[in-house]
Amino acid sequence: MSISKRKGEHYWRNFFTRIALVIVTVTIIVCFLPRNEGQQFHYDIGKPWMYGSFIAKFDFPIYKTDEAIRTERDSLLQQFQPYYQFDSSIEKKEIDRFKSDFKDGIPGLPANYITIVSKKLHELYASGIMYTQEYNSIYKDSTSMVRLVSGKNAKSLPLDSIYSTMGAYEKFFRNAELAPYHIILQKCNLNDYIEPNLIYEKQRSESEKNDLLSGIPLASGMVMSGQKIIDRGEIIDDYDYRVLSSFEKEMKRRSATNEEIMTTIVGQVLYVSILVFIFTLYLSLFRKDYFDHPRSIAMIYAMITIFPIFVSLIMEHNFFNVYIIPFAMAAIFIRVFMDSRTAFIAHTTMILICAAAVRYQYEFIIVQLTAGL
Repeated sequence: MSISKRKGEHYWRNFFTRIALVIVTVTIIVCFLPRNEGQQFHYDIGKPWMYGSFIAKFDFPIYKTDEAIRTERDSLLQQFQPYYQFDSSIEKKEIDRFKSDFKDGIPGLPANYITIVSKKLHELYASGIMYTQEYNSIYKDSTSMVRLVSGKNAKSLPLDSIYSTMGAYEKFFRNAELAPYHIILQKCNLNDYIEPNLIYEKQRSESEKNDLLSGIPLASGMVMSGQKIIDRGEIIDDYDYRVLSSFEKEMKRRSATNEEIMTTIVGQVLYVSILVFIFTLYLSLFRKDYFDHPRSIAMIYAMITIFPIFVSLIMEHNFFNVYIIPFAMAAIFIRVFMDSRTAFIAHTTMILICAAAVRYQYEFIIVQLTAGL
């Protein structure tokens, strides 16, 4: 009685272990499989269109590529002129402070140098001074002009005619009257009297930039309802690719719903479950002893799980070509540690699961199954 009881417990333990393996494997794989909403086709530039004649069922715009939009955006931003408020009070405050600090004159220089230095500071402030970091930032952005606002008036000025705090300090000592006394003037810490008098108007500048960028059209044409887009066997060029991509984007915008996504997930679960179940059934019927070696079973199911995850990530993020993955390595490992029949069945199961994530499934299956042999 006790022996039969132990056999029964062993049977049910094995049964639930296999069920758990199937559930865990299917769950992990399906979580990573790509889910495309709406009608989807598989196509690439330079390859023939594999489907029938494709006729537009509704009007849709031909969207520009991200690269084209980025180029137009960069071109417009070169024309953008950020707004800066001219603060005249800064000049008066700093020059008055300089005169107050050196009311007895600059040691080692004639008394008239107070006037000369004050005049040079006035010239710098009249041109406009901004923070060095801010100046370098807009210079790197290829900005060539800025809008200078003084009271109710605004005028465009070349960026080169404005100084950064550091540039103003360097310009100060390039003056013919002051350059010979560079060492003496350095001791006066004249950089303390050079402060930015151009204040960035963020709200106004951002509003102007957004208005400028909003004028970029996202589309460069229209496809009319009933218009033929491409026919079977035609080679897909750049324009065809853009039209097809625009169609899919419009389909997602129009008809992507939670029901469609759920249908896709259910289909993926059924597809992967059937394949993993058949593989588990094969092990249960012909290689029952493998379930007594947890490490062996863990390795097999890990191989079946890991490779589809890699493929799904590559297809979703376009890292590199999916054929760079060494799929045959899984079969080699299983062949070395187990047997060749199990290696081939595991490899076939893995490839069929991976095919759910790739383009050109038939080509992928044939190539990889041949490699696995």
